[in-house]
Amino acid sequence: MTLFGKILHREGNEHYNRGIAFFNEGLYKEAVAEFEQAIETISSKKDPYYNLGLFYAAEARAHLGLAHFKSGELKKAEEEFNKALTESPNYPDLHFYLGVIYEKSSRHQEAIKELEEALTINPHYAEARCYLAVCLHAIGDEKAAREQLQEVKRAGYDLPLSLSLQTNTHIPEEAIAELKQMVKKKSDYFTHLDNAVSSYNRGLKKQAIVELKKAVELQPRYADLHCKLGIILRETGETSQAAREFKEAISINPDYVEAHVHLGLTYMAEERYGEAAKLLSHAAELAPSYADIHFLAGLALYKGGFPQLAVDEFKMALTANNSFWRAHYYLALCYHSIEDTDKAVKELKSALEQAPDAGIARAELGRVYLSRGNHKEAASEFEIAIGYHPDFPDLRLNLGLSYMRSKNYEQAREQFVRAIELNPDYALAHFALGRLSIREKKLEEALSHLKKAASVCPEHADVHHWLGKAYGMTDCEKEAEGSFATAVGINGNFVAARLELALLLQRQSRFEEARDHFLHVLRIEPENLLARSYLDDDILRSASPSDGKSLI
Repeated sequence: MTLFGKILHREGNEHYNRGIAFFNEGLYKEAVAEFEQAIETISSKKDPYYNLGLFYAAEARAHLGLAHFKSGELKKAEEEFNKALTESPNYPDLHFYLGVIYEKSSRHQEAIKELEEALTINPHYAEARCYLAVCLHAIGDEKAAREQLQEVKRAGYDLPLSLSLQTNTHIPEEAIAELKQMVKKKSDYFTHLDNAVSSYNRGLKKQAIVELKKAVELQPRYADLHCKLGIILRETGETSQAAREFKEAISINPDYVEAHVHLGLTYMAEERYGEAAKLLSHAAELAPSYADIHFLAGLALYKGGFPQLAVDEFKMALTANNSFWRAHYYLALCYHSIEDTDKAVKELKSALEQAPDAGIARAELGRVYLSRGNHKEAASEFEIAIGYHPDFPDLRLNLGLSYMRSKNYEQAREQFVRAIELNPDYALAHFALGRLSIREKKLEEALSHLKKAASVCPEHADVHHWLGKAYGMTDCEKEAEGSFATAVGINGNFVAARLELALLLQRQSRFEEARDHFLHVLRIEPENLLARSYLDDDILRSASPSDGKSLI
């Protein structure tokens, strides 16, 4: 079970990615080999993935060392822990376990050094302080041992009943044995963590949750345990419980980047994009060199409807890693949504330079070209995208629209038909094919597709408008009137549909009703010539001159 590895995928470094995959599967020896090769291939130590590689190599070695420790192979455990500390020296648990190993082999001075180092990194590490007291007692420094135990007691840690902390009172061996046993039990959180990892890797997420909850009970102040528990809870759909764990992790360590990221992702899963963006932006401030975190912050802003703000985060992601093609892609989406299509095209081309087979980027480039009226260029991009994703109905629809606007009607029809074959309820494809059929005077076919579109998406005014046109062309005036009325009922400012309805009523000599609709059109578009011309005629038939003066 990885942590950041689930989020931060290093594009272009397969050793790192394979290391993450092995780590996920609990194959720690293989993971170490891949991470260490990744470290060698990353040229700059400032690269955030260099540090991530070191971290994961150390964590994998920690798991190997712990396995040796539990099986009593202390020499092998010592070797793995020391190598891990070479890669990640600020890992207090490693110093603690080395201290325990040294104490077991009566190397008390070495043990004291490691345990003091653990406490330098984490002054609240009660187990390390207890074991430091054990070692100080072993070398005869009872005063120092008692001082350490008093510090533990002040922190709220329950000590053995047989242990007296009164000055000049000898600490009996029985109490030392109890203290070791108590610390061992408390340190069993690592065993529960290991069990959780094993269960998770076998797909037993509920069992992993049980094990992690046991670990949290033993070490409630370990922020990383709360974070790990939150990750699995979110994956099992328990988003509210997951959020509580991430919040607890943040309360323990306010600068815990990973907890901020995962809480942000949890809020995104709940579509609470504003809160997610705030958390992820803060995480990006804490870890500004991580392109992935800027990317996630941008994604939350974009999905929350703030594309202009998202632009800045995606730009920062690309400053950190300009080969991050998804950041180029989403930056293009932002530019497209704020109608800066020149920049959108530029970013999409950059994305495709990094990932030529990125079908979604190719499709978006086609959509931008389509919106700009570059129909041939759009068709070319959609054709390439379909080569990667031949069964995506939306690509077929957009290619058909590109062909239709280039007046390649036969090719357009083929694509619309194929889109409907892939998704028989695809309303937009039925709508497009219905409009094309009207153009081709295939009115029965047009009615069939437009009726289908209206049944699937009854809230779309455009569909009812075109259905009304098809009915009108087949002399079904009653049905046409109903469709136009539905269209203007959905969108009262739909000028084209209201004009069609007014004209139909005019032909039926229903002048007052027609006049009402023409007047409504002029309230929306005062210079609409069609409405004015028909109102002139209507005024001659049914309105007073004063009415005409006030209107014209």
